[in-house]
Amino acid sequence: MNKKRIRQMDLALRRRLSDRPAADYFAPGDALLRALETEGYMQRFTGLFSGARLRCADVLALCRPELETLCPGEPSEGWLAYAYDYARRLLYPEKTGAEPFAPGAVFLLSVLQVLFGAERELQPFDPMWDFAFLQEEELEGSPCAAGYGQMLRLWKREYVYEMMRLGLEVTPYRTLEHIAGVHHIAVTAAEAFGDVESVKAVSDLICPVTGKVAAINEELLDSPELLNSDPYGAWIIKVEGITDKEELLDAAAYEEFCAQEG
Repeated sequence: MNKKRIRQMDLALRRRLSDRPAADYFAPGDALLRALETEGYMQRFTGLFSGARLRCADVLALCRPELETLCPGEPSEGWLAYAYDYARRLLYPEKTGAEPFAPGAVFLLSVLQVLFGAERELQPFDPMWDFAFLQEEELEGSPCAAGYGQMLRLWKREYVYEMMRLGLEVTPYRTLEHIAGVHHIAVTAAEAFGDVESVKAVSDLICPVTGKVAAINEELLDSPELLNSDPYGAWIIKVEGITDKEELLDAAAYEEFCAQEG
């Protein structure tokens, strides 16, 4: 990892600690923030980028000096479980007493957020671990644009991804894989790949799978009526590299399903 990337990570951490909810615990001029400006703090984590996914436990081990400065002692459940639960409470607020370990949780979550951001740039995209959010131009004109933008802001501010990564290590559940997988399917499958035009309307052709278009049936350009006369023989596109094949039904299985549904 080069020096430029490390400087970018240092800057990202300082900015994160200056934003809510971290700003509630780290005031401008705070001794820790001043130290982060001069020490090149994120340099110590570069050895964790070995090609595998980062482990929160390994990050914690390198954060302990700062955690001990911020919060003498340690939560009874351990820092990882406490940080997970702290992030969960940001999403689902509940009344609790004073939280003497909150500054440490926020610091650890902020470091994880910066490191996971670097990990996304270095690792190949994995739909069970990563999120490829829609861009502004893709949301243009959508009635969901405002809500989607609000979700993205909360995603970062309330450490949603960091909570799910922690959950892989402190709970028996695989919440990250489930949510990431569903999100990937939602934004990549079920997209229009063409349209069919009739006298009265133009209808989108919806692709129910994720993959790569390998061939197009050009015969349909001149004879679209084949879709009605031979719907199974008159294929439209051929798709290769289909993911999640085990979730799909062939024609016979679909007919059986329809019969059962009545």
